Amino acid sequence: MLLDRRLITNFDWKLVLSIILIPLMGLIVLYSAGYNPLETVTLIDGNLFNLEIKSIPAFKQFIYLTAGMIIMVIVALIPTEFFKKYAYLFYFITILLLITLMLYGSVSKGSRRWIDFGILKLQPSEFAKLATMIAMAKYLSSNTTKSLLDLKHLFIPLLLVFLPFILIVTEPDLGTSLAVMFPAVAMILFIGIKLRILLTTFILGGLSLIPFWHFLAPYQKRRVTALFNPDFDPLGAGYHIIQSKIAVGSGGLWGKGFLMGTQTQLLFLPEHTTDFVFSVLAEEWAFIGFLLILFLYFVLLYRLLSIVVKCNSLFTSLLCIGVTSYIFFHVLVPLGTVIGLLPVVGIPLVLFSYGGSSMLSTMVSLGVILGISIRKNFFK
Repeated sequence: MLLDRRLITNFDWKLVLSIILIPLMGLIVLYSAGYNPLETVTLIDGNLFNLEIKSIPAFKQFIYLTAGMIIMVIVALIPTEFFKKYAYLFYFITILLLITLMLYGSVSKGSRRWIDFGILKLQPSEFAKLATMIAMAKYLSSNTTKSLLDLKHLFIPLLLVFLPFILIVTEPDLGTSLAVMFPAVAMILFIGIKLRILLTTFILGGLSLIPFWHFLAPYQKRRVTALFNPDFDPLGAGYHIIQSKIAVGSGGLWGKGFLMGTQTQLLFLPEHTTDFVFSVLAEEWAFIGFLLILFLYFVLLYRLLSIVVKCNSLFTSLLCIGVTSYIFFHVLVPLGTVIGLLPVVGIPLVLFSYGGSSMLSTMVSLGVILGISIRKNFFK
């Protein structure tokens, strides 16, 4: 039954609160990042009171957030067994969408990442993350116990990850392909793996970086090179990192203030509503804002991990581990990128950066975990 009194009684308000506080703070930062007085949206036009939004990205993000919260609650009401039953179907549909994208997707900035349906532009790679996690959770929970995995148990899980990984990396989109792989690795480690297999995998993975380097697009190679020496191409591959470091450093302890960030408002900082929105936060809200958003992410991750230990089935535990590692990856990489510790790979700051597909796919993922949380006492 979709609506059950026990769902209301056990509703996880702490998780929902920790989820919603992050994008609400993100809206404030996005308003400044996308501020443009020449492009406004008028919500109220009256004789006594006018309400104009002078940041199109913030306005659109508010719509995405509202839709995402509604979708999250709807997904939470769906029995968790439904996702396990149709896990491979979701995965198959996602693979078909990625193949369709490769053949007919819209090209933007040299990458083919969106399918244009006219009224809607969909980024299949964002939803591939969740579909892969669900398929992995079903296979691992159905074919193994919580014991050390050997090589024969790894073949199918690695195949499940490899298909979306290779389809996404050829878009090209290195960041999202890594975001698909990271939760899968976390889920395998959660199950357990023999030490010799783990060491062999790491060695083979390290050796595969040599041919993988030649597989990268030229601009991706320049971004990796710029990580170690951004000054070799300050107006090209190193420009993003240099401008981001200037923005982060110039914020100091107290920040320049709302709408006062020079790197942001004068448009020196590239991709300031997406990949480098963390830099906008650091420039205008400084160390205080930086610590606040990290605290909110810590609370969210802690809440997700607390659900993992209370799960009463291996499938739900694995799914929670996958989503938790997904959130962690989408905080760690953007943070490392803006301060120059990691190369620019196009990973948005989860629940914070501008983007409809990212927001909606994340809310669907969190909706699944919310459903697990409110059923953990009476449903497997």
